[in-house]
Formats: sequence, structure tokens, C-alpha cells
Amino acid sequence: MKITRVETHLCHNAGHRYWIFTKVFTDEGITGVSEVGMNQERTVAAAINSLSEYLVGKDPRRVEEHFEKLYRTGYWVGLIRTTAISAVEMCMWDIIGKWLGVPVYRLFGGPARDRIPVYAHVAPEGEGARHERLAQGALLMVQHGYKAVKMDPFGRDYRRGVSDPNFPSYTKETEHIPNKVIDLAVRDVGAVRQAVGNDIDILVDCHGKLSPANGIRLGKALEEFRLVYIEDPVPPENVDGLILVSRALQTPVCAGERLATIYGFRELLMKQGVAVINPDITNVGGMAECRKVAAMAQSAYISVAPHNPNGPLATAASVHLSATIPNLLMLERRGMVEDVARAEEVASPALQMEDGCLLLPTGPGWGLDLDAGILEKYAEVETHYDPI
Repeated sequence: MKITRVETHLCHNAGHRYWIFTKVFTDEGITGVSEVGMNQERTVAAAINSLSEYLVGKDPRRVEEHFEKLYRTGYWVGLIRTTAISAVEMCMWDIIGKWLGVPVYRLFGGPARDRIPVYAHVAPEGEGARHERLAQGALLMVQHGYKAVKMDPFGRDYRRGVSDPNFPSYTKETEHIPNKVIDLAVRDVGAVRQAVGNDIDILVDCHGKLSPANGIRLGKALEEFRLVYIEDPVPPENVDGLILVSRALQTPVCAGERLATIYGFRELLMKQGVAVINPDITNVGGMAECRKVAAMAQSAYISVAPHNPNGPLATAASVHLSATIPNLLMLERRGMVEDVARAEEVASPALQMEDGCLLLPTGPGWGLDLDAGILEKYAEVETHYDPI
């Protein structure tokens, strides 16, 4: 079997950016598909297409060899490169699964579980004060069957991808955060806790905005709500800064969505800097690399909560990943109605959820097929991504 060509397709999602779908074609008529996503979509798509110079004529079943050559011969490292490699790597696993007629998770020793616990993002809903709207948004996710929800304590609206105008835009870790803003965060998280009760898990994502000192201030102020974890309290460049926060709080700390490959995670895991890591299968290097990172974490008794604010194929791939790792905590999912509807429109069959868990796909490969007509329909939609 040989690879004949590589294609990429941008598809506007129901939010504020594009999903990047990749197709890898073979001379045996089997096509592998994948999805990745980040805010530099056209640059990533160009990087994916550039990998065809190496891949065309190669056997897609030699995944480990191709990953190593693509990673090492690229010389420069970084997320755009590893995101492009992730795209084609996942296509190759889809090809192998379809070639053998089995789901991808069967290729990695079979599932360790049949149900994948998931959490959903909270977006403000309805009218009224922000904390009331967040509470309504959380209740809506619970009504849709989720047992865990995640929110940004500093005003980020997951639906629009932008910061609430009533909050300062804290994007620089050295900026001062007034007590008033901490108090507003406590009010908002408290409103969600009161609305959903103690049986629903709450997670908080700071998006790497804080200094260690401010991360500790916020974390201690939120300890009364018994969070599952606080995600990315500080930027990812300084592992020791992250450790300062982890050691100071009773609440577990999670990080890792902006790290790539086993080498990017090495220092964080060796120093046991967090209780939970959240690698993203779409930029860490793909399925096999993400499992290696999870195995490294397992040896340090660190849980994995895969990062996945993505679309249908990335979610399916993350479900396959989550099924095969022993140290899974839970999986992220954009649970808003419009996101789920667009995902089901673009790829089928839809993933099924039961009692707060996604069920494993049963078809070969990732178990989903892309609708080419829908991809074309949403390819020309213009959007702007606010990375903050």
C-alpha cells in the first residue's frame, strides 16, 4: 500500500475558528481522515500539505518510522510542525484500522473502558448578571447529560471565544489583579456550584494568564468549591512557576495543552509539577505520541484529561485515545448545542453519550466519515479567532 496524495480542508465550526480536516489517499482506495485545530489554520494547512513531499509513495502502515523522520528531518520544532505531523499521523492510523476492519483502539491493545467520562464548557445563557447567566449555562449542560463542567473565572465566553467586556483582559502574567476581580471569580464559580450542586464536578481554566503569586491567590480563594482542578494557572514556559502553584494549593493543578511530544512533557512530568496533564492529540504528535506521554504520566501517578475543544474527528480520536490509557481522568468536549449540531452535520455517525460518558465508536478506523458536501459548504465562511 502506498500514499498517493494528501489534502486539507478548512471547515468553519459553530464557534470562532476553523476545523482543519486532512485526507490521506492510498493506491488501494483506502482514505484516512483526521482533524486538527489551532488559531493559525491556513499556516497549519500549508504545513500539512508540505509533508506530502515526504509521504507520497510511502507505506502508511509504517507510522512510527514516518513520525520519527518527519519530526527529525524538519529540524525546527514547534506546535505548527507537530500539529501538521499529528494530522497525517492520525490519518495513517485511520487507514490501518480501515485496512484491518477494526477500530483504532483495537490497534493499541483494546479498550481499558467502554465509556469515556466527559466535561462540557459553560457559556453564559439567558439574561441578567454574569453569574446568573453562567449558572444558567451550567444547568443547561447538566440538562444535556453532562456530569462535569468547565468555566473561565475571568470572563471568557467559550461560545464567542472572547473576553467579557466587564472584565479586564488579563493576558500578561505580570499584571496586577485587583481583589475585586478575584471576588468576581469567586462569585461566578460559587453561582455555578450553587446551581448544579455538589454532585456535579466543576473545573476552572485560567488559560495561562496569571503569575504564580496570582495563581495561588485565585486558587486559594476557590478552594471552598472543591474543584476537580485548576487548569493552566500560569503560562507553559516556566515549569518551576507552575510547581509553585501546585505545591501551594489543595486543589489539583492541570497543564500541558500547549506542549508537544514526549520531549515537551519531560520536565513537567519528571518534576511532578502537576496532578493532571491535558495533552491534545491534535498537536502533541498524534495518537501514538499522546499515548507515550500518558504512559510517562502514569509512571508518576499523574492523571490525563485530554484537551479537546475541537470538532467531530478530533473528539472521536480523543475517545479512542481515552479508551486505551489506564490513567484517564475525563475528556474535554465542546458541549454547546450549536457545536454538537455542526459536528453531527459534518461527520457521521454521531458519537453517542450516556450518563455523562461518550460511548466508543464501533466502526473501522476512527469510526466516522466526513460529508464532503458539508465541508465545501462551510469552507468559504470567514471567521476571526481571538487567541486570548
